[in-house]
Parts: sequence; C-alpha cells; structure tokens
Amino acid sequence: MFERAISFTSDEILYCSLGDSYKSVKRYKEAERAYLYASFMVPHKLYPLYLLAVLYDETEQRDKAVATAMKVLNKEVKVDSEATEEITKAMKGIIIKYKDEVIK
Repeated sequence: MFERAISFTSDEILYCSLGDSYKSVKRYKEAERAYLYASFMVPHKLYPLYLLAVLYDETEQRDKAVATAMKVLNKEVKVDSEATEEITKAMKGIIIKYKDEVIK
C-alpha cells in the first residue's frame, strides 16, 4: 500500500513507514533507500537518519551505523523534546557499542 501511496503523494513520514515495512520483511536495501529518501526530503529532521542508523546497527553494518549516528549527533536540534533526547541517547549508544571496532 505504501508503494502505491507514493505515486499520489510524498512526505518523509510515508517514506519512513515504507522503510519500516521493508525492514520488517527483511528487504534491507529497499528500507535503506526509503530512509535515505526521507532524510533527503527533510534534511533538518533527525528521525529518518535515526531509523537508518538503527537499520545499520541491526544489520551489523558497523561503519555505516556509526557514521550515520555521528550525522544525527552533529545536526542542530531545532526543538528540544523527549523524542530528540531519546534519539540522541540511542545514537550515543551505537557509537559506544562499536567504538573499539570502528577505531581499529
């Protein structure tokens, strides 16, 4: 349904949902593409990149997970909220998880 929906409209939430759907059926390349597209649509938002970093972490793409987490942490937060704090905490967790492996 999401694939059909993007024929009629497009926004980052739709592409994030599409990415989530692909991820749930282990179509990781398509999920990555959807999350990237969402992040390009709204480059100032953290959520699409957060989803991408989590995808990379869950699929053991360590270098990409850390690089994407760093991008999220380096973005300026427009509005402080509980959600942005949770995203920041999760991204720091990814970096700490892989710091020894990525540095080598």
